[in-house]
Amino acid sequence: MVRRFPNQNEPASPIEAARRSLEEFGGTHGPEDVAGCCLALGIQMEQANEFEVACEFYARGIELHPRSGHVRYFLNNNIGYSLNQLRRFTEAEPYCRAAIEVEGRRHNAYKNLGVSLTGQKRYAEAAVHFVQATRACPGDRRALRCLERLVIEAPEILSLVPNLQEDLEDCRTLDERSSSASMN
Repeated sequence: MVRRFPNQNEPASPIEAARRSLEEFGGTHGPEDVAGCCLALGIQMEQANEFEVACEFYARGIELHPRSGHVRYFLNNNIGYSLNQLRRFTEAEPYCRAAIEVEGRRHNAYKNLGVSLTGQKRYAEAAVHFVQATRACPGDRRALRCLERLVIEAPEILSLVPNLQEDLEDCRTLDERSSSASMN
């Protein structure tokens, strides 16, 4: 067996290049900037469907305890999203909740929490969070689609969650208004 060592001239994999750039950046910048860099690199890894590596970058950014609410929100929300993509729903939940604590007016963490809870078969709780996400941003139809799919797959939640049928109709109305407003 011939052992091959990496050649200095060979390009590194995108993952190794990202890790190396973070190390270089971290050597010359403070924790707040490094946390922002971790967020950016995590997003790149998400776009490449490298969710495990994205989680690595997001976790590293969270460990730096950034002061920026924007950065803290997205580090937590995005690691929750990435863990959901990896079907690690129980692990995703606390990150989604942390993101909501940081910026409760944003919709995406509510949607991601709903996905996490659905994956844990906690359907009634999931439905409530999909409603919150849809109300917070009716223009983003993903939470409404998740809610509709959940009601089809687990119709018993209509009797478990008070007013869910009315909430669903309200969310559909918000969606229609949002769609017609964007067409004008």
